[in-house]
Amino acid sequence: MGVAACLLILQYVGDELGYDQHHVDGENIYRVDTDFLIENQHRKSGSTPSPLAAAIKKDFPEVLKSTRIYSCLLYTSPSPRDRG
Repeated sequence: MGVAACLLILQYVGDELGYDQHHVDGENIYRVDTDFLIENQHRKSGSTPSPLAAAIKKDFPEVLKSTRIYSCLLYTSPSPRDRG
């Protein structure tokens, strides 16, 4: 049982360390998250405001390319994540 658990953990760690390694210059890829408060609860999202990609490229000359992630899903309280 312990060997099986160890092998699963090693497989998981190997997968995490190899994430996005297929990109050329992958060490130069970054993600910007949005932190916000809703009803006094801290939330984090991978979505960013529409103008952010262009603003980052304009304000930081070292940025060669930018894009944004958008999610149109809106959750009411409690969100599906909070329902358990």
